[in-house]
Amino acid sequence: MALGTSFYFDGQGTASASEAMKRYCDLLGEPELDGVPPAQWLAEKELTKPDGEAVLQDGVDRFCPARAKTLKAAVAGTYERWFTDGTYEVGAGTGKIPAGTYRTTGALRDCYWERTSRSGEPLDNHFATSAQSVTVTVRAGDGQFTTRSCGSWRPVK
Repeated sequence: MALGTSFYFDGQGTASASEAMKRYCDLLGEPELDGVPPAQWLAEKELTKPDGEAVLQDGVDRFCPARAKTLKAAVAGTYERWFTDGTYEVGAGTGKIPAGTYRTTGALRDCYWERTSRSGEPLDNHFATSAQSVTVTVRAGDGQFTTRSCGSWRPVK
């Protein structure tokens, strides 16, 4: 199926489906893609395509079986989720941020985050003009969490 489809040609700059699938195999070996773990990237960007799961399963089985664990986690939704710029409703499910403690690290410049109530009233916020690490706890009773220019927020274990 992977060899007989143009599913993987979008943005991969490859001449054939097999070359494109090999490129995807390389990508799945990276520690992060677009600021999120590879399984999250697959779930949010690639499994949403028509026949995405079937094509990816065939391609991973054929070209990079060592990446099967990443695909399985993406399909099952059992991967660690990171959060980048945006506003997220607090809760469980796609597009939501679960309650918990999150940290972002790196050369952070002009990093802003805000927790709001369900009615949108600010509960807490912070603007860091320069930092190496920022930690925030999103509470179950919060309504939304907004972040800008902070990089990837990762759950604190």
